[in-house]
Amino acid sequence: MYYYNGKPLRLNKAFTDAEGNQYPKDWLKSSSQEQRDSLGITWVADEPAAYYDQRFYWGVGIPKDLTQLKELWTAKQKEIAGSLLAPTDWYITRMVEDSNCACPPDVAQYRADVRTVSGAREAQIEACVDVDELAALITAPSTISVVTQEYVAATYDEDDVELTPEVPEVQEQQQNPDGLQEWPEAPSI
Repeated sequence: MYYYNGKPLRLNKAFTDAEGNQYPKDWLKSSSQEQRDSLGITWVADEPAAYYDQRFYWGVGIPKDLTQLKELWTAKQKEIAGSLLAPTDWYITRMVEDSNCACPPDVAQYRADVRTVSGAREAQIEACVDVDELAALITAPSTISVVTQEYVAATYDEDDVELTPEVPEVQEQQQNPDGLQEWPEAPSI
């Protein structure tokens, strides 16, 4: 924002200087830096608004109620689990209605895994001792890249004959120990 004699000047608004000279509303936009400097007009950048995650905080450094947040995020885990189980619910309905039909073992295992992971995620949420810890848990990526093989450059002898070949870096995705447990992969139905 532009300032003149310690007071803010708005763009597209006429103003009067200390000597009584009037300037039109577009003067700040059309004037050069030298013209503004000659009047003592300065530019002060606005402070960027401090970031805070509104899911967990009312404002910067003002956390929401931990108990309510735990209830909310636990309910979300149950909701996600329900949506993951829904596509396979018909197997269970069919099994109940027709005793000759069985639920495929991979579907039954998947359903059990979803319930187990949901319980584990709920326990992770419940174990958080403050809002900062809960926010870090919820926002952490579920997987991280881990280098399993470091890069090794090729070596050469004095005749430029390669003695050992180059070994590329190898990375693999692993469960993030600081994040929520990852949901199981659904079987192909």
